[in-house]
Amino acid sequence: MGIESLVDDFVVWAHANAPDVDPADVDLLLRVRADHLGAPDPARWHAGQLRELLLDVYPRQISVDPSAAGEILAAADAFLRYLAAGRIGRESAPVEKLREELAEVGPQLADALADRGRYGLAKTLVATAVDEGVDATDPEALDRWLRDFNNRPLAERVAITEPAMARMRAEDGLIPLNPDDLVDRVSLFLPPIHPTPFAELARAARRAPALATAVRLARWVGDGRPVTRTGVLRPADAAAALRELGLAHRRQLGSARAVPELQRPWALALTTGLLELDGCRARQGPALARWLSGDDHAALETWARAFDAAVDMGSERGKGRPALVDGSLPGLLIILYAAQEPVPVVELWEAVAERQPPGSRDRDILIADGLDAVLERLAGLGAVRLTEDSADLTDLGFWALRQRVLDADPLVGEHADAADMIEANFAYDEVDAEGQWRAWLAVRTPEQAVRELMEAGRSGGPGIRQMAFEVLTLLGADAEPLLEPYKQDGVLGPYIAMWLGLRDSARMPEESVLHWVVVDTCAALLEAGGPEEMVEGFSEGMLGESSQAEFVGRLWQVEHPSTVPVLDAIGRHHPDPTVAKAARKAAFRARSPG
Repeated sequence: MGIESLVDDFVVWAHANAPDVDPADVDLLLRVRADHLGAPDPARWHAGQLRELLLDVYPRQISVDPSAAGEILAAADAFLRYLAAGRIGRESAPVEKLREELAEVGPQLADALADRGRYGLAKTLVATAVDEGVDATDPEALDRWLRDFNNRPLAERVAITEPAMARMRAEDGLIPLNPDDLVDRVSLFLPPIHPTPFAELARAARRAPALATAVRLARWVGDGRPVTRTGVLRPADAAAALRELGLAHRRQLGSARAVPELQRPWALALTTGLLELDGCRARQGPALARWLSGDDHAALETWARAFDAAVDMGSERGKGRPALVDGSLPGLLIILYAAQEPVPVVELWEAVAERQPPGSRDRDILIADGLDAVLERLAGLGAVRLTEDSADLTDLGFWALRQRVLDADPLVGEHADAADMIEANFAYDEVDAEGQWRAWLAVRTPEQAVRELMEAGRSGGPGIRQMAFEVLTLLGADAEPLLEPYKQDGVLGPYIAMWLGLRDSARMPEESVLHWVVVDTCAALLEAGGPEEMVEGFSEGMLGESSQAEFVGRLWQVEHPSTVPVLDAIGRHHPDPTVAKAARKAAFRARSPG
């Protein structure tokens, strides 16, 4: 029986046996359990699940007032009494044991719900918004608050989110493989990708071989097929299903669970909702109709559930060859994402082996076999492309992994503040950087963007200012009136004057402004690439047809903290002796008092 059917039956039972219990509390309990514990059968309960659900998942994920602890416990107890009336699933723990577990959990629940140290990131942000007067039931108000939150100083944001991030770092998640090499989350940015059209992603999802097989199996099940007490097809039906899928199986079937080529699509169909179990029968699930409707969003939603299940399989700590690799899979995907090109499989093997204690040759073989298994699992979903000796992410894989990272930490990528974005984009080429910045601008008003860029430019170094004004070019004319409050700023003013002058030659500022910007630009190059790169940039990109020696000879007058270091670098490294000599003389004059 599915959750919806079971809750309907519980409502009838509760009317006579637990009239004060709100069935909505039971419905929430069952859906949270299915989503977060991977337990879709509402009648099958194992020891420890109630404890994990109420003392870990609820405090971390579910926004509920601690004062409601009594109602939650009463609903859970009523549900257990309902199961005890002949409805408990096979292979479940005895109801008496489950009620004992609930009794042990009860005194701790209110404190757990009130403990902000247990909150996940999303719940932390929502709770902070509510503390600041935001109506949590208003999505637009929450969205406005989050945009404003992302504009706050970095230290303030980290102070609020760090407890939740620390919890995430302590669990298996999208973090580098070696905990000793963790990069602080504020500098962990997603490398840029060129967005793939949504319709193209949906087409790729429909072409995924593993999911296509699961859909075919679900269509064959139709209105219902009997299943064993362990939730798999009976041998005769399993043999028929194999024939339907075009798969030969010569041996006599004992259990469908022992036939991987059938068990994999069966488990995938159940995970994605293409199939569902109702007592001792399997039938088509609601996701199948949505998949067959041709709706792109439904196709990607179903595919994403399959991808998440494949990635999260390591949390189950299963037995068998893939188990050594499953726990490392999120980190392996980050390696593929960061590379953005095929990665030799041997490098992925080494990354997994580093996490394992030194072992024997058998251990090394198990890792290799497990790595092959998990990569083939992802290739079957169309998330990974395999060659004989390398692997890389497909467009669909890039999209899925980016969504997982953004769900885990909404403060990365386009949601970061300008200073963090600039730091991250120094490593990108021009095309990739522009794509990142256009995504960043798309989630801000021009006023917000200009304010963030100017604050970054004022407080950061020369390289930050350079990038900030390059980004302003993407805003174009919309930025011009918004720069007015910053024109008199000693650091930003010269850049604004030059930026406006380059857009309209009639507004080109006097030469002293150009001198200041040139020195600041050289300081950025000196900081980023050293004196030789600075001299190369100075010679080729800044001065056009003007005489470099004459120009350099006037730079001593510029009141900038980097004037002397810039002149010294030109004097030592410029290939033209005339320019180098002019720089040395200007540096001497800049150092001379008066």
